[in-house]
Amino acid sequence: MAGSVVKATEEAIGAAQELSTAISDGLEAYVSRLRGPAEVLKSPEQWEGGNASKFRGEVWPEVETTLRNIETQMLDLQKQVRDAVQQILDAG
Repeated sequence: MAGSVVKATEEAIGAAQELSTAISDGLEAYVSRLRGPAEVLKSPEQWEGGNASKFRGEVWPEVETTLRNIETQMLDLQKQVRDAVQQILDAG
C-alpha cells in the first residue's frame, strides 16, 4: 500500500493502547479466575454425582475449548492493535 495515508488521533492511539492493556490484564485474570475453581470441581475427590460428572465430562471441556479460542482471538487482536499503533507511530 505504498503512498497510502496513515492517520490516527491521539484519542485513537490511546484507545488502541487501552484495548491492548485490557486484553493482557483483564482477560488473563478473568480466565484464571474461572480455571482455578473449575479445577477443584473437576476432581471426583472434591465433587461427585450426576451434575459433577456432567460438569467434568461435558460442561467444562466445552467451556475450556471456548476460553482457549477466545484467548487466541484476543491475543491475535492485541497483536494487530500493537502493530497498527506502531505503524502509526513510525509514520509520524
